[in-house]
Amino acid sequence: MKENKYLIKQAQDAYNEDNYETSILLYQKAIEQYPKLAKILQFNLDFINQKKCNLIKNLPSVTTIIVAYNHEKYIAQCLESVIKQNYPKHNIIIFLREI
Repeated sequence: MKENKYLIKQAQDAYNEDNYETSILLYQKAIEQYPKLAKILQFNLDFINQKKCNLIKNLPSVTTIIVAYNHEKYIAQCLESVIKQNYPKHNIIIFLREI
């Protein structure tokens, strides 16, 4: 039972620090490990997911514009770098021009 409380405390601490991703993962783990507490833990998990969705809705959209002129060999590397960004509201516009 002590480990049970520790895992849930970690999830709560992560939430209190606005670390929603970690909190969600810890609550999911707790739900798997402690099915008797699943209803309560799922309620917390749903609440955090809703809060996270509301935060994302309020974020401004960001657009990355990539202009490439005779640099097609670097486009894949550039796109990979942009796609790896974790900003949730992100658009990519690419302009390619070859001679």
